[in-house]
Amino acid sequence: MSAILIAHTKVKNLDKLMEYAAVVPETMGPFGAVFIYRGRVTDVLIGEHAPEMTAIIRFPDYDSLIGWYESAAYKAIIPVRDEGAEMTFVTFDEDASGVPNITPDK
Repeated sequence: MSAILIAHTKVKNLDKLMEYAAVVPETMGPFGAVFIYRGRVTDVLIGEHAPEMTAIIRFPDYDSLIGWYESAAYKAIIPVRDEGAEMTFVTFDEDASGVPNITPDK
């Protein structure tokens, strides 16, 4: 079952962040990752949300996600990531079978 990585990003140095963003997809390719979304936050409708950018990436499974995160190729670009941004990575299991339907009836 697929695994999702959501990366919340607060920019520190845009040039370094763009350098990181240009190479990170190459590190993910061998692990079957697909970018679902990558962009800037346009508005916060409820609550607080400090990150300025978000990326959502799907991996074939959790082991692939962790394999990428622990890979030598990814570890090599972490210093550039850290110069460019403060990031929070959150992982999710894409199987929603145990989640109750919260969609209101029409």
